Amino acid sequence: MKNKTLIAVTLCVVFFFLGLFAEEGFDWTNLKASGTAITADELVHITGGYYYFETHRYLINTGHPPLVKDIAALPLLFLHPVFPAITSQNLPVNFAWNTFPPTQFAFSTELEKADDSWDLGRVFIYNPQNNAGLITFWARCSVIFFNALFLFLLYLALAKAWNRRAALLGVFLLVFSPLNIAHGSLVDMDFISSIWQMITLAIFALYLKEKSVRYFWLTGLALALALLAKLSSLILLPVMALGGLVYVLVFDQSAKDVGKYILKITGIFLLATIAVSAVYAFHTWNMETTDIFYQMKKQFPSGVYNLIVLYFPASFLSNPFIKGLAEYSVSISMLSTRLTKAYQKIYFLGHVYGQEGAGHFYYPVLYFVKLPVGFVLLTLTAFFIWFRKRAKKIVPEHLWKDFKYFLRQPLAFLLLVFMGLYAIPAFSTKLQLGVRYVLPLIFAITLLTAKFIDNYWDGKIFGARKAKYFFSAALFTMVVSVLISFPYYLSYYNFLLGGTANGYTIATDSNYDWGCQDIKKLAVWMQENDVHNLYADIPYASYPLVYYLGDNYQSYDISKQPLPPSGSLIAMSTSEYQFDRGDSKVKIIEKNLVTRLGTTVFVFRVP
Repeated sequence: MKNKTLIAVTLCVVFFFLGLFAEEGFDWTNLKASGTAITADELVHITGGYYYFETHRYLINTGHPPLVKDIAALPLLFLHPVFPAITSQNLPVNFAWNTFPPTQFAFSTELEKADDSWDLGRVFIYNPQNNAGLITFWARCSVIFFNALFLFLLYLALAKAWNRRAALLGVFLLVFSPLNIAHGSLVDMDFISSIWQMITLAIFALYLKEKSVRYFWLTGLALALALLAKLSSLILLPVMALGGLVYVLVFDQSAKDVGKYILKITGIFLLATIAVSAVYAFHTWNMETTDIFYQMKKQFPSGVYNLIVLYFPASFLSNPFIKGLAEYSVSISMLSTRLTKAYQKIYFLGHVYGQEGAGHFYYPVLYFVKLPVGFVLLTLTAFFIWFRKRAKKIVPEHLWKDFKYFLRQPLAFLLLVFMGLYAIPAFSTKLQLGVRYVLPLIFAITLLTAKFIDNYWDGKIFGARKAKYFFSAALFTMVVSVLISFPYYLSYYNFLLGGTANGYTIATDSNYDWGCQDIKKLAVWMQENDVHNLYADIPYASYPLVYYLGDNYQSYDISKQPLPPSGSLIAMSTSEYQFDRGDSKVKIIEKNLVTRLGTTVFVFRVP
């Protein structure tokens, strides 16, 4: 048992260093050139976390809970970067976006109230008195460290809910996945949210079995952390309520036991709500009640807002816990708006889509090409064996007996309920900006696959020797996938449709090019090749190009502007390249590829 725990610790350490070196490279004395540039969402998440500690207001990056942002900002409290003074001066929205550097590195109360996160991110991280590379390095380092720690906590929870071998296999499958390393190494809430959703379900399964006070409290706290990680964790509420109710109905059956369960699950939800409110109270301590009402008016349906104003006076929000809970509800309202309106521009399998989305095949296709082939093979094998066994038990009494036996280990059942309920919003929404949006679903599949391997490791189906050979070979290929794809974990695609190098032909966005993370490589290439005039058709949501390229570039949009003079160099991100692939000007220059830098930058010469 101690050996398995030691191996789990080792796997978490491996996860930490793989993520750190993949994102930050090896030359930490020159962070402006080493590793990857800050990705699109990291700019506002890092800034948001430090802003909360500086101001105790939640007017910036309001649409997301604070957990990963706070973790990213923790080391910055010791770094003491310069934070712009928030004053009453008149600054237009996008003042640091459209023209950079701005005339002054400042921010205004009006822009704060408007949640202008992007401008604040630029004037904070790229302030001349700050070191943008160092800020990003320590923010990522903190996130990777805590994600590795949370992986170990998941191991401990799984070891209790199942056994140590199944827990170790689960951690192994999670660690040796380029997709997980990528999103667990950025200031990105999808990985940390997935981890805490799985921990919550594992602890809740233990509570259902043992009904102990300890697991009652741990379930409530784990649920709170999941809710503080990402709003999609709200799916846990119906999953736990429904899954637990089925468990009680099957094994306890009496109305009294059902009543007790309803009271206890309500208590768990209440405990989580109090914990979430307390954390938000810390973040909203200096917010005026008028700010909360302003956010509610802006985000809530008019009818809901009018009822709040009618029945809840401003003094009601003076209570810190109520104020925190109100702010969390504002974030939920923003999420529902985003899911329904789906502002986006995405590339998928040769087509560019907008609000209409790419259709129901978007996530299934990405599942099969963004995960290692060895893992996909294991999940398919698990499904077919499970289906074959179920098909043999078509007699009702056998099905019921089998279901009761299965339910005695409630975690697997909870994971299935989770998958079913999570899939409903995931596959119905038209918001499709990357497979990371269904990462919790992939985590649930991963843990069930780990339990399947554990069940059949000793050869119940294949024979002991064949089973171990098969599983070992599949697991080994996952290790190989991680090693040979280093450091391009964010852009990783398996070989089914061409591999990482050609992944941009399948889908871009956060699947491949999340703000052109190889901009550092372009800057180094320009310096080494003495390039002083470059046209850059590169999205710069996450950074100003001038920070890396200096005065040696001109912003350029090939879809709107004529081709520059013959001999000119044009750098394009893979996203822009795919968005404009049908443009006649792109067809002219793509025959003259000069170089490709990393996975996300093409440099062409105009013929």
